[in-house]
Amino acid sequence: MSDSACPQRIAYLSQLTKGGDLEQLRIQALKDIGEALNSQLYIAHADREYRHNRAGVYIPIETRIVEYKYHVYNMIYPGTRGHYNKPTGKIILQEGKWCIQTIIHESLHSVSILSNEEYVQEGDRIQSFKESLTEFLTGLVLFRKYNDSCFHSWKIGNYDQWCNVSYKSGVQTLCALGKWISSREFVELYLWKPSDRWTDHWHRFSNAIKQVFPTFEDNYETWKQYDFMTEFGNELVNKLGREFRRMRNLFNYSFVLP
Repeated sequence: MSDSACPQRIAYLSQLTKGGDLEQLRIQALKDIGEALNSQLYIAHADREYRHNRAGVYIPIETRIVEYKYHVYNMIYPGTRGHYNKPTGKIILQEGKWCIQTIIHESLHSVSILSNEEYVQEGDRIQSFKESLTEFLTGLVLFRKYNDSCFHSWKIGNYDQWCNVSYKSGVQTLCALGKWISSREFVELYLWKPSDRWTDHWHRFSNAIKQVFPTFEDNYETWKQYDFMTEFGNELVNKLGREFRRMRNLFNYSFVLP
């Protein structure tokens, strides 16, 4: 499928041919995130130099977003369109393979509490949940800011060489849960604020679920020993039953509470 098959992508990338740069797209993504999630954003990690000697890559402190051709990018992060490098605060993109969704997803990582150096290891332990939550919020930003264009292409996967739902099973689970608990709970769980603690974030989120579903059992420490998102989702399915499964299959952001 050619670039011409996605007019939104052409319009988006045209900003780069009109004197813009990747940094402006990153800043716009953060603006979209802040507005869509109605939140003040805090970058979760200090900027540092990035080096990858085997790939011959060096990114200075002041540069926050770059793209590389496939043969270089594939030496660093094979099989992906983009990556947020938590130790240095850099967004690294594969040239020709990214669009709005990728920059929003990676920019979300930059403001996540699980990208803060105090909680990076915890984020790695619940990797599947962290990535599913990031992509769920990516969808929420697209739904609220690009509903007439990119959101539907992302959800359906019309142009999946540039844009589709990553971690789809987990995203569907979180989207279904959003019928019963406010999207604000997901936002408060995810975003970094100075002096916040991850355990406090999680307990607030878990309690919000229990207020609606008192039989929900939070087995956080046990879930970490397996695939966290799968275990968390199984608990929801087991306790919420047929209606939850129906909402999960519908995968409809219109039902997600404000």
